[in-house]
Amino acid sequence: MLEDLDLLSDRIRQLTQLLDGAHAEHQALAQRLEHAQADNQRLRALLAMARDRVDNVLTRLPDPDAPPPSQTAAEAGHGTA
Repeated sequence: MLEDLDLLSDRIRQLTQLLDGAHAEHQALAQRLEHAQADNQRLRALLAMARDRVDNVLTRLPDPDAPPPSQTAAEAGHGTA
């Protein structure tokens, strides 16, 4: 009977150690998740800023599909060949 109680006590001690380890791992993972979410938010903000900058540059570029500026009548008659 005492042997059974000792075995049960050992098992309970093992389970307690496993639970403590799982709890510590859970806390570490929760902290890593929090940091990853903060990094993700920061990177999304940087991406939005970069997109805004690219859009700003694109609005200043000439339209590649637009016809070339028309020549004046004087230039058309006096070409430089």
